Amino acid sequence: MLLFLPGCVYLRLLDVKGQLKEVDRYFAAERTEAGMELVFKDPTLRDGDLKRLGVVPLSSETTESGEVWQVEMRKRLPGDREPDPEHDVWTELRFEESLLVSVLIPDAYLECFPPDLILATMRALGESRVFKLKKSVEARSQESFGEELAAASYEQLLETFGPPYEVERSEGEMVLTYSYEKREPEGIAEERRSDRTYEIRYVLDGQGDRLLAAGTRSISVLYAER
Repeated sequence: MLLFLPGCVYLRLLDVKGQLKEVDRYFAAERTEAGMELVFKDPTLRDGDLKRLGVVPLSSETTESGEVWQVEMRKRLPGDREPDPEHDVWTELRFEESLLVSVLIPDAYLECFPPDLILATMRALGESRVFKLKKSVEARSQESFGEELAAASYEQLLETFGPPYEVERSEGEMVLTYSYEKREPEGIAEERRSDRTYEIRYVLDGQGDRLLAAGTRSISVLYAER
């Protein structure tokens, strides 16, 4: 997808990658009643950039300072199984003068991914390696997380996100694949609706006690030796 983005959008994405190298300088993590809000101290991305990247708000609200998007992903299960709507994934994006100023991480997700782990993941993405031929990004985190990695255990992932779309087991690893599709506003013409699905893979140790890696189709973060 990056190959088809306008040059100005691509440059702004590079700016964000540079900011991720200095997370403490460019971002603030603020706890709220709803969860943890990641605040951009030097906003770079615009609402139009996110739309080009496929981010579609289910609903939006105009406030005194700007606009708030509610973004949701509907969970998918194989066959005719109907997932619990409580296990859909959602977040809020806040904009001021069309610039993205914060992203909300709901409180329930922090049970799996504590703030220290989230911030360390952001730092790792700032130092990530980009493989042009594979069209993928690989990030390695060198920090020792201890309890944070154990937080995203098999049992905790099940409690927070419900049953996965697929479970694969090998001698030393357990891989959980969760599948989602975008929830879009009512009234969008059928031909404009997206039928693309999104997958998130969590790699745990063989007992399901410790997170080793996580990633989407083109971005992966390695937390521990596998």
